[in-house]
Amino acid sequence: MGMERAGPASTQPGRHPDTLGIYSVDDFAATLDELRRAHGFSLSVLSRHTGIPRSTLHTYLTGRSLPPAWQLDRIVIALGVPENDLRQWAEARERVEAIWRATQSRSPASATARLAADIAELRSGLDHAIRDSHEQTQPLMRSEHVYIGPDRRISRVDITQTVVARTDGARLHVRILMPSNGLQASAVKLRPGVGCQAADTVPQTHGSATAFPIIFDAPLRAGQTHHVEYSLDYSGAWRPLTAESPPPANEVGCLFDAMSPPLEFRVQFSGEHQPCDVRQIYLSHPDGPEERIRDLDLDLELCAHMFVARPCAGCHGIRWAWPA
Repeated sequence: MGMERAGPASTQPGRHPDTLGIYSVDDFAATLDELRRAHGFSLSVLSRHTGIPRSTLHTYLTGRSLPPAWQLDRIVIALGVPENDLRQWAEARERVEAIWRATQSRSPASATARLAADIAELRSGLDHAIRDSHEQTQPLMRSEHVYIGPDRRISRVDITQTVVARTDGARLHVRILMPSNGLQASAVKLRPGVGCQAADTVPQTHGSATAFPIIFDAPLRAGQTHHVEYSLDYSGAWRPLTAESPPPANEVGCLFDAMSPPLEFRVQFSGEHQPCDVRQIYLSHPDGPEERIRDLDLDLELCAHMFVARPCAGCHGIRWAWPA
């Protein structure tokens, strides 16, 4: 997995907001309140239609608490959501509750705290140029297109990212590549594209992690946003397949140590091998239990797609299985 949010889209009158991008209590509250405003209901009017006290509704619509399922049904029905869309709201609520329990309802010594400590240790082992990049820029969004080759291993990753400069003269961003069985990370090639150029330095390693410096094509001013596109070429980086080779790739994702900006993933499979049981997953820690967020269907290009509006701390990604 690699290491490194935009509010819900506005709703036009007569249309209902999309619930697929809801992954946090804040997302849920904002989308529910957007529905209320689009319907033209005040809290008092909504209270009369649902029988739920105004003060209780206020806690739901400001993200202070999550409504129980039976009250959620009352609210969205009062706000004009058709019966065949009720399940989407129920699934969004279940998804938010699962992630909240995995990340918030644990003690400080839990997986989430260990995750932050692990990433801090990783960063501390990289040289000053790498650590400085964390101070120079802040990510605003990231989109990744992962290609799975005929050998069922990653062949290329195309990354599109927007960052904002924290300081004047910011020129550096870093991509950290986490280890994978059978991968010689130092042999992965960075291919610069829009908004960046080849770095003078070679990839740096610390323990099992590899860092790729990404140099912008021009220094940035503090507060300036910058769009970059680059690729990671995995061809030639995998050890030859043998009887003892590790299993083919079955997951991609990103590891976060705090609430982070929007993340999009597309995984494109070759026509020679098609996966099964493709799903979006969340882990509170790399060695933690899997939280299954939702099943994913492949589109006509054999792509699986996921989007997280506000990734919380932990691992967000796509997993699949290969038929026997």
